[in-house]
Amino acid sequence: MKRFLYSILAAVIALTGAAALAEASRPAGTHVNTLFTEGSFVVQIDVPGGDMGWLAEVIDPDGAAVTLYDADVLEDTFVARFDAAHDGEATILLRHFYSACACDQAMTWDLLVEGGEVKEVKGGSQTDSPADGELDPYLIGTWLDSEKGYAQLTLEKGAARGWDAEIILPGEAGAVVFKAGVYYDCWADALVYDKGKFFHAPITDGESGEDSLGEAFAAGTTGELKLTSDGEALLLNWTGDQNPGEVMTFVREDIPAETP
Repeated sequence: MKRFLYSILAAVIALTGAAALAEASRPAGTHVNTLFTEGSFVVQIDVPGGDMGWLAEVIDPDGAAVTLYDADVLEDTFVARFDAAHDGEATILLRHFYSACACDQAMTWDLLVEGGEVKEVKGGSQTDSPADGELDPYLIGTWLDSEKGYAQLTLEKGAARGWDAEIILPGEAGAVVFKAGVYYDCWADALVYDKGKFFHAPITDGESGEDSLGEAFAAGTTGELKLTSDGEALLLNWTGDQNPGEVMTFVREDIPAETP
């Protein structure tokens, strides 16, 4: 599983002369049990209190050698069963969501089907989202459009998990403001946002802040902010589901020298 973020942070540290970051703390261990039964592959995960945050799926299901028969919480155990479809290979994915759009744990298994039965696990992986605190020094602050410097992105720590994002896009009739909650998703390996809204912010005398914002003209907007580096500064590439082919890059040069 790719973890490009750590290489980016390493590059930033080299630029700033900061000490090396400690390895990301991982969430508390999750007890996982797997078994083969009646030609199927079953994954069991302990979920005290009936945690409903787990989701199971087959990656690239078209033509995959297995199908997801069922996935549900039985008492205090999440159970996912995968049945053989035909001989061949398949990769299955289990993710745990801590918000409606972001997962903090993801596990995969590469399965091999022979003779109409799931007989072997060839390999797999597990990845966790880094703690918010490890990203805060690099995210919180103001980012400017790298092309013209007109559009502005501000990221602040959220009241609980994640961050609050505001993007201001100036226009002739006044700015358009996009607001959303942002979370780090371990499977997307990106900062994802959900339920973002665009507001008209007309230029009027004597009004400022929330009072000057018009009605939201798009709700439920989703997309992601991809954190990268050009070797000199951190970049955030902003994409959304309204215009997925359009990418706006924001740059921030005032990266803190050390992690708090």
